[in-house]
Amino acid sequence: VWCCDFSDTAVALVKANPASDPARLTAFVADISEAGGGALAVHVPPRSIAVCTLVFVLSAVAPARFSQTIRNLAATLVPGRGRL
Repeated sequence: VWCCDFSDTAVALVKANPASDPARLTAFVADISEAGGGALAVHVPPRSIAVCTLVFVLSAVAPARFSQTIRNLAATLVPGRGRL
């Protein structure tokens, strides 16, 4: 499982949770709207995600960057099976 957030604090809270198992969960800070995918592209292999959920995410992305954000996320989805 990969999870990311714009906030260092949010990622630190996830990592500090006793139920968070680093062998099963990779939490990292990322601006998913960066051109080229930024940290998202570094941490998540292309075409590897079956399901991507965006909880309170798109409201934090500037409308002018929606297209780039969707392209970045789409690059992580398994072709023909991935769901956003």
